[in-house]
Amino acid sequence: MLQDRDKAQDVLQESFIEIYKHLPAYKFKSNFSTWAYTITYRRICKEFRQGKKNLILEEFDQISSKEGAAITQDEDLQVDDTELLKQAIKDLSPLEQSLMSLYYYDDLSISEIAEITHYSEGKIKTVLFRLREKLKRKIIILRKEANYV
Repeated sequence: MLQDRDKAQDVLQESFIEIYKHLPAYKFKSNFSTWAYTITYRRICKEFRQGKKNLILEEFDQISSKEGAAITQDEDLQVDDTELLKQAIKDLSPLEQSLMSLYYYDDLSISEIAEITHYSEGKIKTVLFRLREKLKRKIIILRKEANYV
């Protein structure tokens, strides 16, 4: 989830250490993967709070036009628009990027994301809806700019 691959590997390693250390605290109330995601998500948030505000999700570098259409819920999304979509995603907030990653790439349900992030399901649904709309608007703007250049 971090722009710097080395930093991302460090955070992942630190997350695994934290998961291992807290293994006795796992209460089997949720899926293990959800519990592990929660620890990793919090570790990434900690990096962000410490002033390392270069959160950009690497997953979005490999977007296909089919995935782009699913993300924007726009069947008219053209293959050429995937580059515009990648560019638009970079303008999203870290919260929007992380929710998008958890929902579209990690294929987690809204309730799993709510458990990981400690946001309400309603907030997550709202953020996902608004970010899809934001991405559609941004792609339209970027298309217009590309046609004028």
